[in-house]
Order: sequence, then C-alpha cells, then structure tokens
Amino acid sequence: MAISRYREYIADSDAAAYTDDPEALARALVKIDEVGHYEDAPDVDDSVGALCIFGGKRGALPVLFAAHPPVENRVQKLAPSLLN
Repeated sequence: MAISRYREYIADSDAAAYTDDPEALARALVKIDEVGHYEDAPDVDDSVGALCIFGGKRGALPVLFAAHPPVENRVQKLAPSLLN
C-alpha cells in the first residue's frame, strides 16, 4: 500500500509539472473530495460502486491500509496555500 501511495504522489507531481499549474490539480482534488460521499448515494449498487469516487473521513486503520493518500496530504504537497 505504501508503494501505491508513493506512486500517487509521483503522479500528482508529474501532472502538476506537465500542466504547469499545481494549484488547478489541488483545486480539482478538493472539489472531488467535497462532492461525493457514500452516505449521499445509498442507491449505488455494489457492482458499480468501484467506479464511484467517494470521499469522507477515514479512521486510523483504513488510512493505514489505503491505496491512496488522504486528499489533504496531496493538496498540501501541491499547493499548501489552498489549505489556509
């Protein structure tokens, strides 16, 4: 899982360098995180749930085993000024 999280940071860094606009990527991440929560979509079938992006707060154990780093950490690396 740590390798997957590391690769996510590298992908963010590469995308920011490619677009020359890390703040735009950070704003997009924030927007995605704010939009979807599993509780807001109870009618999503389990067969398509993997295609959905759901945010929400995670506890310590899910964070430990998460394949993706928390959005806040990704935004902090891309554009710290957006978190102030």
